[in-house]
Amino acid sequence: MENGNNIAFWLERIDAKFRESFPRRLFEWYEANAYSYPWRQAKDPYAIVVSEFMLQQTQAKTVIAYYLKWMERFGDWEKLANASEGEVLKAWEGLGYYARARNLHKIAAIVFFEKKGILLSEPTELLKLPGIGLYTANAIASLAFGKKTVALDANGIRVLVRLLSIHQPINKAGALKELSRIAMNLLSEDNDFSLFNSALMDFGRAVCKPLAPKCMICPLKEICQAEQPEQLPRRPGPRLLAASLLCFPAPFSFWMNRPLVWTRSLLSGSKTFCVRNKRKSRPSWRLLFDGRC
Repeated sequence: MENGNNIAFWLERIDAKFRESFPRRLFEWYEANAYSYPWRQAKDPYAIVVSEFMLQQTQAKTVIAYYLKWMERFGDWEKLANASEGEVLKAWEGLGYYARARNLHKIAAIVFFEKKGILLSEPTELLKLPGIGLYTANAIASLAFGKKTVALDANGIRVLVRLLSIHQPINKAGALKELSRIAMNLLSEDNDFSLFNSALMDFGRAVCKPLAPKCMICPLKEICQAEQPEQLPRRPGPRLLAASLLCFPAPFSFWMNRPLVWTRSLLSGSKTFCVRNKRKSRPSWRLLFDGRC
């Protein structure tokens, strides 16, 4: 059934030209424009795991200094496993989201004391470790062990959704699974999957940006099917009563005798005032990402 909201449908719509052009042009762009990060020089699985944990919820430019200091202090599984939690949290101080540090510490103990210092390479095994989700598992498997698996972060998802003009909201596991399947089908066995993952991430960060994509200089513009790329990916529709921020058009905000938060919609750019609903726990950043206020 031809349904523009069905991601699986787009797999059949990808022609030979797209399959040939996309990876080739992406790799060419990456060769000339790749970001230089210290962890990209690493081959040791431990160093790659550390970088992936630090990069969760934190911008790469912020991570650089922390990563270098961390590797000087806790350079391998043994040193991290034998450190106290207090030492680990102190070294992490300033990065925030301290559960990441605690989970990394737990993984070090598991790998060093239970696995004899060997980190298992399959994504299914990595998923069993604390703090590792699907993206992180695939990224570690690809970057540290050369596994032929695609790791789609927010940047990579955005690039693929725009290139194929997919209008289905990418907020459910099933949709992400289908998108990963599409990405896998775009590559051949001869392609370097770790290189593809890094290239897709950098391209989304530098060219196919969320709010101001650089379409005029994009090397993929000839094969991009998005008519309004800045409108993709689509966010889920508003469900105001279930939200932690209740949003109202600016003219009506004076009616509400409650704290107001001004923001701008990520989708429409319209000004909106939001009322914080203290009875709900849904984080406001999620609402902003969804374009609800």
